[in-house]
Amino acid sequence: MDILPVQSAIVAQLAGAFAGTTFTAQEFPEVEAEFQRAVPNGITYVGYTGSETVGSLSTDPVVQQRRLKFNIECYSRKLYDETGMYAMRKLVESAIIGFMPPSCDRVYLVKDEISRGEDTIWSHVYNVECLTVLVQDNFSEPIVVTQFTGIAPGTVDFTEDYSADFGEGQNH
Repeated sequence: MDILPVQSAIVAQLAGAFAGTTFTAQEFPEVEAEFQRAVPNGITYVGYTGSETVGSLSTDPVVQQRRLKFNIECYSRKLYDETGMYAMRKLVESAIIGFMPPSCDRVYLVKDEISRGEDTIWSHVYNVECLTVLVQDNFSEPIVVTQFTGIAPGTVDFTEDYSADFGEGQNH
């Protein structure tokens, strides 16, 4: 599964929520040097941080539930007023909680933390997740249905009444 469209959809959802404000939403930068924390206006970065599989729904082909994890990192010089962290926080939560990215269930909040760095920049990090399905990508091998052994063609008569073997009138 390509994670980038999911991450990009989250960024686009935030960008739409930030319309008419001074806040911006971006994907995590390629390199650390491009990270802008000390910005004049609030900025939000979205990045995929990993996944966990939640069991297996099928083994042939392999189909698993997959929990995608994302960080939404918000940075602001101010805490209060319409350009501060609390205003940005309100917009992030209303835009993201319950949002349904492509090929995923709704996004939900796992935890969030707010802190203030030594550079007097406020930081608010959201850990969010959504469920999707991971499906085996390569079907070059034939898909095999569980095989039964010991049953040879012509050895079972499906027209015969076997109800006496199970007891009359019982549902099976």
